Order: sequence, then C-alpha cells, then structure tokens
Amino acid sequence: MVNSYQTSFPMTSSQALKKYGEPSPSFSIYLKYLKMKLHEIINLYYELNGVTKQTKEGDEVISLGILKQKMSLKNKVYLQRLNKVVSEEVKLYEDAKKELFEKYTEKDGENTIIPSEKIEPFNQEHLDLLTAEKDINVSTLWGSDLTLEALESIETDEFYPQLFELIDSKK
Repeated sequence: MVNSYQTSFPMTSSQALKKYGEPSPSFSIYLKYLKMKLHEIINLYYELNGVTKQTKEGDEVISLGILKQKMSLKNKVYLQRLNKVVSEEVKLYEDAKKELFEKYTEKDGENTIIPSEKIEPFNQEHLDLLTAEKDINVSTLWGSDLTLEALESIETDEFYPQLFELIDSKK
C-alpha cells in the first residue's frame, strides 16, 4: 500500500497553481536576479569597500566605502552579504586578468611589456572580460526593508551610484 502523500509528489507548477492558487505578492521565496556586467560589479566592490591610492608617503584614502559608514546593523549585514558575493567575483576577475597579462606580456630586460602588435587583441579580450555578465540573486542577500530610504540616514559626502542603482532596481 502506498501513502497518498507519496503519490502526490513531485507536483508540476500547473498542478500547484490549481491546488494552492496564485502566491501572494509578498511571498518571499520568489527569487529575484539582477544581471550585472563585471565592470559594474568591480565598481560596486569599490563603493562597498572604498579606494586607496598608494603614494610615496603611504596610502591615501580616496573613498571610505559605504561599509565603513555608520548605519543600522541590519543594513550593514545586508551589505556585507552583498560584499561577499561581489568580492568573489572580483577575485575571479583578478585571476583572469593575471592570466590575460601572462598570455600577452613579454620580458624586455627587467621590464614586462605588451608588444605593440599584441595590444589590440589584449584590449579586446580585456573588454570582453569586463562586459561578461553575472546574475546576482538579491533575494537571498537582503530583505525588502533595504531601500534607498533606509540608507538616507547615512551621513557621508561619498556617492554610491552602482549600489543605489542595484537597490533601486530590486523592487
């Protein structure tokens, strides 16, 4: 004898709609993916973590990054989750960029150069890399309460256009 619950699964999506009806708009399991180009992800990484410039006198801070700003702990956790995903993509980019340089550079005495006949193919491959797309599942990174309005309380002179666009487009 077979239990009735065993015969009812797996259920197709059309069967589930018939049985349970349409999900409510607030149903939180819906996954929302945002497509971003790698160069946008790199910009987002620097908006989150800041930018420093190395000088002879030491490091000069160009931008602190939003993660170093004072904000609610909940928003900070949401942004740290995003930073984890973004950091992994930037690491992959750095590894690919290193391979690209190894492919096109040559030693010229103590210097490493890209010969003039290889500059165009190098630039094309680098551009292809920077325009590669990635789907980021924002539904697992933050709740619906991370909005531009929720970030208004952050007092900063810095601007985070890539982050604001990402948050605004998740609606």
